[in-house]
Amino acid sequence: MAMDGIIIEKWNWVNLQQHYPAFFELYVENTQGHELEKTISVEYIQKKAEQLPALFENNQIIFLAALNNNQLVGFLWAFPRTFIETQRICINAIIVNENYRGLKIGERLMTALENEAHQLGVSEIDVATASFKQDTIAWYQKLGYLPERVQLFKKI
Repeated sequence: MAMDGIIIEKWNWVNLQQHYPAFFELYVENTQGHELEKTISVEYIQKKAEQLPALFENNQIIFLAALNNNQLVGFLWAFPRTFIETQRICINAIIVNENYRGLKIGERLMTALENEAHQLGVSEIDVATASFKQDTIAWYQKLGYLPERVQLFKKI
């Protein structure tokens, strides 16, 4: 799918390896933005990223890439899961390079994921985000996502 020079592609591990530095930079930015009071270490993020080859090998990942002139400018990483006897796709991460925000790339990635879900016979997608990210929550709601659960925690 091409729009305004942006191409959305479903990738495998070989594709991702070819763009790994750009992916990892975006993934670090995305992951480190999940906490207000603590910093998520690059080592932790690296360990999560090291799981990718096995996820691809076991068909436990859906990875959609947004490209501009063959440069990775955004991605969506999701995985299939069962939630209360219902097959779903869970969004693990979605991030667009800050220089490309406002071009509806995130919406294009989400539409591509919905199309992928339909092809897989899956009718539900879920996502979690930090409660302080009100702009992100509003964006998901604009796309039709509804609040479903609330996670609470207590620091002791």
